[in-house]
Order: sequence, then structure tokens, then C-alpha cells
Amino acid sequence: MLKMKETQPLDSGEERVNADDESLFAVGLMTGTSLDGVDVALVKLSGLGFDTQCRLIHFVSLPLSAVLKQRIQQECNNESSTVAGICALNVELGELYVESVKHLLQTVETMGE
Repeated sequence: MLKMKETQPLDSGEERVNADDESLFAVGLMTGTSLDGVDVALVKLSGLGFDTQCRLIHFVSLPLSAVLKQRIQQECNNESSTVAGICALNVELGELYVESVKHLLQTVETMGE
């Protein structure tokens, strides 16, 4: 089971990693310009500054449906995009990213990482 990192606020309003723990987990995700899928990576970070280490724990790439890919392309076109379409796509992609991260974490949990 993955444990979430606690943070402590700094005086400047920023947050820092809890100094008691030497490492943390981070999830990165993106949909590239090819629109072939959502890439999701879980990494373990440790160290500070130039001594920072990053270890890939697991990576998945989940394909986008043809319909979603078409909608993204439509909303990227100045001739066919609408504010309503972009807003709807924003919500749909956000939900897709949530499901993609859940899929990654469930896969890692099943693997016993």
C-alpha cells in the first residue's frame, strides 16, 4: 500500500516534504501531441538538490478512444472550437486522468510494489 506524503507549510506559503522521511512518491501523466494515449508514471524520489534520485516504479500507457481523439483535434482547431466544447473536454480529460492514475496505482498494488 502506498503512503501519501505529509507536507509542512513554510513561512513563505510554500510547502516542503516532511523532513522525517527521505523519499516520496510522485505520479506524472500526460497526453502528448500524437494523441495516442495517456501516459502515467509512478516514481520514487529521494535525496535533495543535485543528489536527487528518481526511480521509475511503474509506467502505463492507456489508449485514447477515436471519438475522444477527434474531439480533442476539433477543439484545437480555431475554426471549429467553442468555449463550451473546450470546457466539456477539460472535465472529460480530468476524469480520464483520474481513472488513469487509479489504474496505475491498482496495478502497482496488485504487483506488490
